[in-house]
Amino acid sequence: MKVILNFTVVPIGVGTSLSKYVAACEKVITEMGLKHHLHANGTNVEGEWDEVFAAIKKCHQVLHEMGVPRIHTSIELGTRTDRPQTMEDKVKSVQEKLG
Repeated sequence: MKVILNFTVVPIGVGTSLSKYVAACEKVITEMGLKHHLHANGTNVEGEWDEVFAAIKKCHQVLHEMGVPRIHTSIELGTRTDRPQTMEDKVKSVQEKLG
């Protein structure tokens, strides 16, 4: 099943600068070959359900290996079965309505 997912990983117990941890997760997602888009408050990922969730699990593993004692991850996701849809399709649909 295809999924479009937005997630935010928040390492806890490592101070206020989190960019190196975000970069580590971005590297994981890239290496796993998943289509994704980093934005200011998280990352959108598109792909097969099991592959996307395997990437999030791997992010947790990598961050723990980097010494992060605790991680909080927020996930929002959507699936549909009536037709294929990409992240770009969703954005384009809204932009068309904006004129």
